[in-house]
Amino acid sequence: MTIGSDAFRCVIEGSYELGGRVLEMGDTLVRAANRLWEAAMAGPDGVDEAIVIGDRRGALASVEARHSEWPDTVNANVARQSSQLRPPASEWVQQPVVAHLRK
Repeated sequence: MTIGSDAFRCVIEGSYELGGRVLEMGDTLVRAANRLWEAAMAGPDGVDEAIVIGDRRGALASVEARHSEWPDTVNANVARQSSQLRPPASEWVQQPVVAHLRK
């Protein structure tokens, strides 16, 4: 399947296998317009997923070098906030949600 616009997918609950990889709660994928999405197979408990499709025609597809520090800033903010929001292990009912940001 292909989508004519850029797409962002995030697993909200459950899991699925995509292209030989298992994606679980918090895992995200981003694909540029007209790129192939492999068939996905829901895990044993099903999957809930947020999908955002954005039309970026006319927008620049790259980040200028003078703005390249933003991935490090986002990763640092996620790490700091995750440590502040995560409950103690004794209170975990399920695995904690941790955002997986990749450069």
